[in-house]
Order: sequence, then structure tokens, then C-alpha cells
Amino acid sequence: MQDVKNQVVVVTGAASGIGAEVAVALAERGAVVVVVARDGRVDEAVAFVKGRVTGAVVEGVACDVSSKASIATACAEIVRRHPQVKLLVNNAAVFHAERKTSVDGLELGFAVNTLAPFLMTRGLETALIAGKGRVVHMTMKQATAMSFTDPQTSKAKYVPLDVLKRTKAGSIYLTRAM
Repeated sequence: MQDVKNQVVVVTGAASGIGAEVAVALAERGAVVVVVARDGRVDEAVAFVKGRVTGAVVEGVACDVSSKASIATACAEIVRRHPQVKLLVNNAAVFHAERKTSVDGLELGFAVNTLAPFLMTRGLETALIAGKGRVVHMTMKQATAMSFTDPQTSKAKYVPLDVLKRTKAGSIYLTRAM
């Protein structure tokens, strides 16, 4: 792992699970960790990391990663605070038993699993370039081909695991396009 001591790292989906553990691991290595979580979970995410790592430098930024406007606001706030970012970990993800839509009217899995990592990366691009940063998209080995004719699963039968696999694959496609 590259040296992140005193470097700014951003972790989405940091309120629980893998995101929280990634934030802890980076804090243990001396990084300045910016945890990105839904409003109402930011304080919990910050407290979790500080509770596990004595002396951790952790900040929180609220963001609904299913909302394009919220992502833009969060990225602007992060760049304002930190003009240089060493690492962005796009970890936030959703998995639902039934089709749901975001505030932007997008299928929720597509909004969070596919579009959000792309928008977070683009929103932090200047800070990542200035910090000679890297981007990690958390995805899955079992990702399957995304449907370019129905990326939001509005026509096909909604099969939750298939949707998760396709929307995670979408993140890979957009990463390659960057």
C-alpha cells in the first residue's frame, strides 16, 4: 500500500461494513481520513474510526450518493477543505430486493453502484490530480455485462443479484472510460 501518512484519503460508504474498515485501516497508517456517509450517519462513521484508532484524524462529509446534487455538494466541500487528495475509495453500494428509484428518478442501484463512483471521481478530479492521487472502485468479481439497452432495469424483470452484478460492472465500464 502506498504511503498515506498525513495524506488526505476519501472513503465513501464509510458508515459500516467494508467502508468503515477501510477507513480504520487508512487511519492506522496515519492518513487524514474523510468519511463520506449519508446524513445522520456521518457522526457515527467518524466516531467509529476514532474509537478504533487513537489519535486518528477523521472528518465527515454528508452525502446521499444516490443524488447527483448531493455528490456535487460533497465534492465541492471536500475540494474546498482539501485541494489535494491522495486516495479516493468509492465503496458505497446498494442492494435491494425490489426496484427503487433515486431522487433523480434513476434506478437506485444504477445511481449508487454505477453513476456515483464516476461522479465522485470527476468531482474530486482536480484534487486528485493535485495530490497525484489514485482511485479505487470497490466492485465484485462476479460482475456481469451491463445492459446498454436497459441500464436501469426498467424493462427487464428485476432480479436483485443480477442488478447488483450489472450495476457494479457499469462502474468498471465508466472507470475504463475515464
